[in-house]
Amino acid sequence: QRALVQAEKLSSLGTLSAGVAHEINNPISGIKNCTARILKNPHKIEQNAKYIVLIKEATEKIEKVVQLLLNYSRKQDLVFAKTDIDAVLKSAIELSGYNIKSTKIALEYKAQQKLFVNGGVNQLEQVFINLIINGLDAINERAETELDLEGRIIIELFNYENKAHISFKDNGVGIATENGAKIFDPFYTSKKVGKGTGLGLSISYNLIKEHGGSISFSSPKGAGTEFVVELPLYK
Repeated sequence: QRALVQAEKLSSLGTLSAGVAHEINNPISGIKNCTARILKNPHKIEQNAKYIVLIKEATEKIEKVVQLLLNYSRKQDLVFAKTDIDAVLKSAIELSGYNIKSTKIALEYKAQQKLFVNGGVNQLEQVFINLIINGLDAINERAETELDLEGRIIIELFNYENKAHISFKDNGVGIATENGAKIFDPFYTSKKVGKGTGLGLSISYNLIKEHGGSISFSSPKGAGTEFVVELPLYK
């Protein structure tokens, strides 16, 4: 089980890498331009001081992106502790959001309040990233036939009956009725060949179950999909 969890995490990391590479490449280009101008005019102290500030900002941005990747990819055992769900969601959104920036997809996050659960940060982040990537893939698939589609992913966090209620809604292609009973099965996937391992939802289901929570979905015809994760609040 631990090996499968890590394998799926590395698979999702591969999916995230294109967006992350783009996020890193832009500040690197800025650093190169600034250093070239400093070398060309080393005696323009006032101008070069401004370039050094820009270089500092760019390197800090790269450092932040790389740290997010390192934290996510690190193999960690499930250790239960008081966990800020809002912070975990924001980290997952930031890491997976790099892949959304170059698309027509809008991602909106709404949190009514700070909620804490007894959980593992790394494992919960893996679940949330998987659900965001699934929404992104579903929207991109629908956009292949609906070229004017304005994709959107809406994530909401609120307290519902003393549980952390996390909703992931997308307006993607949806889940066919005949596939609904199979989506949490290991190795089942409706994605095209080469996209996904078929393990993401199965592992997410098991991880949430280990946290004493539940994960469910609804997919009305033509209206995309909503996944709901519910976790007991920290006591």
